[in-house]
Amino acid sequence: MKIPFCFIVFLLVATASLSQNWSNAFVPAQYDVNGKYIGGTEVMSLTPHKGKLYAATSYVCDLDNSTYDLAGGTPILVLDSANGQWRQDILFEGILLIPPLKEIVFTKDYLGNAIQPDTLLVTGPNNNKKHLFIYTKNDATGAWIKDSITTCNGNIETRSIGTHYDAVTGHQYIFIGVSDFGIWKGEYNASLPSRIQWESVPEFVIPSETRVPAMVDVNGEMYIGVTETNAWVSRIFRRVDGQVATYNQVFADSAAAGLDIRGFTSVKNSTGTGYDLWFYWNDYFRRLQPQNNDAIINELKVSTDLSLQSGRVFSGLITAAYNDHSLFWKDPVTNDTLMLFGLQAMYDSAWLSSNPHPNIAGRSTDGMYYSRKQNGESITYQLHYIVNNTPDVIDTLLATRTICISPFPEDSSKVLYAGGYHTNLVWLNNTAWVYRGSFMDIATPASQPLQQLASLSIFPNPAQQTFTIQLQDDVSKLFISNIAGRIFYDVKNLKDAAVIDCSNFPAGIYIVHVTTDKQAIYIQKMIVER
Repeated sequence: MKIPFCFIVFLLVATASLSQNWSNAFVPAQYDVNGKYIGGTEVMSLTPHKGKLYAATSYVCDLDNSTYDLAGGTPILVLDSANGQWRQDILFEGILLIPPLKEIVFTKDYLGNAIQPDTLLVTGPNNNKKHLFIYTKNDATGAWIKDSITTCNGNIETRSIGTHYDAVTGHQYIFIGVSDFGIWKGEYNASLPSRIQWESVPEFVIPSETRVPAMVDVNGEMYIGVTETNAWVSRIFRRVDGQVATYNQVFADSAAAGLDIRGFTSVKNSTGTGYDLWFYWNDYFRRLQPQNNDAIINELKVSTDLSLQSGRVFSGLITAAYNDHSLFWKDPVTNDTLMLFGLQAMYDSAWLSSNPHPNIAGRSTDGMYYSRKQNGESITYQLHYIVNNTPDVIDTLLATRTICISPFPEDSSKVLYAGGYHTNLVWLNNTAWVYRGSFMDIATPASQPLQQLASLSIFPNPAQQTFTIQLQDDVSKLFISNIAGRIFYDVKNLKDAAVIDCSNFPAGIYIVHVTTDKQAIYIQKMIVER
């Protein structure tokens, strides 16, 4: 169940950089302005589109179907402004899950002619009605237009949506990946209500018990990722363009049960020539190099890095980069271009037994996500938390599934939205979550006189073995964390000064959080050198 969230804006008085403050942006189990019930167990995707923010949701594993029945189905939600209220945009009756929600920009029509770009919002709700339905948003009327593409003998689970320009035919195609069946394609046709003309038969057929979690265009070639869930084998196929397209397998590997191939993203080749296919599979962030005979580079072993950066111990049962086309974003702090992607991480059972920590079914609830920075051949990963449930539980943010940049002009690309939850067959109600991460200029404001900085002193800074924290007021609470949120020191009720032993702190940047007995809050940066 959700735990009530209390958010405190910390004032960082020691630097003139930028700071990120995550706050709860969606509380399920409410009624929108039109009296429609909005809840859910999961947020599958957050997608900006034409100045609004859309959320695809899920009612999978809704306890006793109680809130699902109250809602009458599963909705796509929309937020019209940064200070607005979420409302139901469309309700899919009898549907439990809406995995893909994708904005597609068409620049060619079905004849191969160039057109004025038209941007469409497309989704494919799962259903057990044996019909492949795809919906397209009509922004002029606000309606969602349904295309019934074909009939399939089984449940329909559309997992991925992408686009590709065929180098042979000169046409632009939209592709959908449908589990157990295959890959369908369509083209832009302005004369149709949905503006998409779909082929009724799949272009590429896949076996039953096979998911299609990812697809992306790299170097002008289309890549499809599939996972066979009966044997947990994942494969990557590259499309060979032409009037009759074919698909060549370029990667195959097996893993323990429960792991999908995910996160297909086109990233620069480390040598600076062309692009590679980045993806997550079986506890590694990896790159497939098309210009190097499809060689696989394992960039990072995720469970090991999570354990190192967090100070906890994780198993290899990690789901990362849920959605294809991971987000690229310019960090307002550093001006670096970063790739952002969320994850769900399972703790090592023996460690968790000896080190009780907030979890749901053994999984982290801190809303963890990674940033990936690439500078030539230098590639670095940094772990982040939306909340850090240490030492106190703030919220239960299991599984960061989706991250996007705010579409609202007033946010000036300095705000992120993240959402998620993953039920893992644990039956609960209204566990879906969305948080808003605001980056704001935290130079000392007029209401905070500069002389108050003298209230907090840290010396020496940088430090090597020990450092002293001194305040004019008594301290009711003090803790020190690294920039990823891991707490290295935590103490209450200090007077005058504290001498901190940092000999066991790894070299790096740390944040000192201080609350005085007068409830003044200070946060200051310090450096530990080796």
